[in-house]
Amino acid sequence: MNAKSDKIKGSYNAAIGKAKQVVGKATQDTELENAGRTQKAKGDIQKVSGMIKGKIMKGAQMIGKSVKKTGKSIEKAANK
Repeated sequence: MNAKSDKIKGSYNAAIGKAKQVVGKATQDTELENAGRTQKAKGDIQKVSGMIKGKIMKGAQMIGKSVKKTGKSIEKAANK
């Protein structure tokens, strides 16, 4: 999965998990409440994973641009 889809799926899982927690607590269904807690945690982890992937991709793009610029500078100096 890419960064954006991780964030979207994470938000979805966190929201559904929170809803399950609330319904489970209201109906005194501890199994549903715990399942909701687990799903919310999964969603939170997915969101963080998406953010990290996004930061890594942005850093890689910056490095790529820097390497390309440096390569052009070296080529230009070599042609003088």
